[in-house]
Amino acid sequence: MQVNLSWAAVPNALYYNVYRSPFSGGPYDLIAQSNPNPGQNPSSSQVQTTYQDGPGNLANGVNYYYVVSAVTVDGESPYSAEFTATYPGQPASPGSFTGVVT
Repeated sequence: MQVNLSWAAVPNALYYNVYRSPFSGGPYDLIAQSNPNPGQNPSSSQVQTTYQDGPGNLANGVNYYYVVSAVTVDGESPYSAEFTATYPGQPASPGSFTGVVT
């Protein structure tokens, strides 16, 4: 499973914190920062507003819940609305399986 997240930019954001939980409503664990070296970007328009999670660190069969926050010189914002990444389930079995015995 892989989750691709994106969000709208916040004016003057230095970076964004991405949080994940296996439970709706948290508690959330910090899993990433969109720009771990904010001094390298001269403007918030260059700060990444996307994040790709998985597949190596996500377990099949588990739903995940994500929130993001913006960090500016004034501190960290409240969490965004929660995004739910629902496990898509196992693939369907192959159909029309036949064989011929000779």
